Amino acid sequence: SPASGGGGRRASSQPRRDQDCIRLAFEEPVSLGGVEVAPGVLNDGEFVYMARCRGCHGVVGRGDGRYGATSTPRPTDLTVGVYPRIAGEGELPDDDALRRVLREGIPGTGMGPQDLGPDQLEPVLQYRKTLAPQAWIDQRVQ
Repeated sequence: SPASGGGGRRASSQPRRDQDCIRLAFEEPVSLGGVEVAPGVLNDGEFVYMARCRGCHGVVGRGDGRYGATSTPRPTDLTVGVYPRIAGEGELPDDDALRRVLREGIPGTGMGPQDLGPDQLEPVLQYRKTLAPQAWIDQRVQ
């Protein structure tokens, strides 16, 4: 699971509970798509994700958030690392494609443009990759 196998993620003995989620701190850099990402960036990204994305994508990114259940089409399950709306079959999107989705949304879906500053955009972009460690950790994006 992403919470237990997310690369540089280590849980303290007392996870912090924020509303209906458990936050686990990243303590080491993680290689995502062939790029090493600092733990502070991932922790900042998790904070943005929980505040801005969890409502539709769910706490762990399965597309089962409170609002996602009633969306048509359903939000993307970010845990499988497959992005049919933004990348070719069997390909991981590059960071530019992920930025575009966050900035512009995806027409015909509930994913609208997100008003994120650079201090939010880059961290959440990297954090969302940790939700599908089998796809992103130590993988290089072409």
